[in-house]
Amino acid sequence: MKRPSESNKTSFVATATLLLVLGGARAFVPSTFRRTSDVGSVNLPSFRDVRPPSPLFMSTALYQMKVNGTAAPKASKRPSRPDRKRMERARKHRKKGEKKQKPPPPKVEMKPLCPEGSTLDELYKAIKHAHKIHSEEDLEILTEFLVHKVDATFGYGYRGSLLSRVAVASLSMNRLDLAEAALDVRTRDHSGAFDPRESAAIVRALDRAGHMDRAEAVVREELALPAVFEGGGGAEATEEEKQVLVQRTLALRSIALWDFLSDDAQGGVATMEKVAALGPAVRRSKVDMQEDLKMNWERLVEVAAQCDARRRKTHADAGDDDAAKNKNKEEGLPCNLVYSVLNTMTTFPSENTNAIYEQLANALVRRVEFVTGAVSFDNLPKPDRGEVTFIGRSNVGKSSLVNMITNRKSLAYTSKTPGKTQQYNYFAVNDKPELAREIRFGDTVPGAKDPDAFYLVDLPGFGFAKVPQAQRLAWSDFLARYLRDRPNLRTVFHLVDARHGPVAEDENIMRLAAQELKTRKDVQYVVVLTKADKNVKVAQTDEGRVSKKVMEDVRGAMQRAGVGRNVPVLLTSAETKLGRDDVWRYLRAAAEL
Repeated sequence: MKRPSESNKTSFVATATLLLVLGGARAFVPSTFRRTSDVGSVNLPSFRDVRPPSPLFMSTALYQMKVNGTAAPKASKRPSRPDRKRMERARKHRKKGEKKQKPPPPKVEMKPLCPEGSTLDELYKAIKHAHKIHSEEDLEILTEFLVHKVDATFGYGYRGSLLSRVAVASLSMNRLDLAEAALDVRTRDHSGAFDPRESAAIVRALDRAGHMDRAEAVVREELALPAVFEGGGGAEATEEEKQVLVQRTLALRSIALWDFLSDDAQGGVATMEKVAALGPAVRRSKVDMQEDLKMNWERLVEVAAQCDARRRKTHADAGDDDAAKNKNKEEGLPCNLVYSVLNTMTTFPSENTNAIYEQLANALVRRVEFVTGAVSFDNLPKPDRGEVTFIGRSNVGKSSLVNMITNRKSLAYTSKTPGKTQQYNYFAVNDKPELAREIRFGDTVPGAKDPDAFYLVDLPGFGFAKVPQAQRLAWSDFLARYLRDRPNLRTVFHLVDARHGPVAEDENIMRLAAQELKTRKDVQYVVVLTKADKNVKVAQTDEGRVSKKVMEDVRGAMQRAGVGRNVPVLLTSAETKLGRDDVWRYLRAAAEL
């Protein structure tokens, strides 16, 4: 046998060593990487079957597991998604409950306030700081300096402005003595240079402090209405005159607000009348209601409704239906204080936001309940309160309008079938609960109706209702007697479609109303044009309109029927809520009865 040469021995040993190393390493390469294509076309042999794997590329612990045949420890299982969400919520809850530890404020050595030698800007900041931290000591020092130690020429005439700020800050701390001293000097030395905005701020501060008489005096002396707005003028007013008008309006609004909050109903109503007198001037001067004059009608309606509720509560336990209403008449107040706000709103440029009108509807129509459906004059409820009625041809939108003004979705049933309403549907507004049981069955229901309670009547449609001719004639006779002999009737709303104008049936109703109401001076006849939103392409930008031809047709029909051309004509839409405030103003006549 031929012995191998030294070179062959060397190459054999090198090859064996290389194979041994590669075979041991291959045992620890993941299976996803052990592919033929990874190392070319050569299949490397593995020596795992003949000897333990080499510990060259592994840790001692892992090598011992391989030798002993034990499995490696499994990784912890990942929580499921619901568990992770639950843990995340628990973590946020703990974090939210933990009180944040604010770092302690840096210690600042407070220097004593020394107004002498200070600039105007430093004095403004000192007053603002004293107001913010409610420092009466600083205000006393500032008031003493501005009232007794400087004259009217101090600060190039800005002393009056500083005194105004001192007065407002003093009133917020209920220091009337400091406020009186500042206001007296301001009135004495700076009467010709009042800033309307500062005067209005003083009025609001006096209102909050409860000094209503002094607030009204500031309005009279410092916010007198410029002469340009008297006698129907105002279009040519200057910016300074408009500013006085705006601040006078806001100041009077503040006084009315605090009158209602302090249960001074007479003062609140009287002040609202003063505000209403400024509405036409605001319209003529074209004041921006969004930027310059923010009236915040929602707040006024809210406080007026709260004041009215407290007044009603004083008479609720007595059970006397007429006690509260009689007291309102004696004091010259409306049956509901919210009507004073509504009357003021109608004189100003309309803002027509749903939030305002929904709040008005909820304040004026607190409860409404269907009580009975009458088919003859003898079946009508007892006439113990005011009454308004809605009449019109079939499918003109009477039920939809009733739902709109009461802010209810399904109070009156609406149908696509013409003439669905076939009886006199009576709804009791602001009456005692369960009144229907008392009217239908004669039961005695405890409680008293509110001072602004009234009946709202939805009459059957006339014209092409699907009923026999005899039934339509009976309805006509019923309506004639109802308009002539119903003693508590106060307002008749005649609904006409704004798309088509009056038809023959509408003129018949107008003639009947003119004939039966000619001797009744206590009943207001009103024409209401419905479905005005159908005349516009985009109701979101235009709430509704009526064509000039339709309006001329309405006026012509009214004149031919004999009701006259001065009858009010209202434009409404149940979809865009247009005309709600106008309808409510005429509902008041029934509520006041």
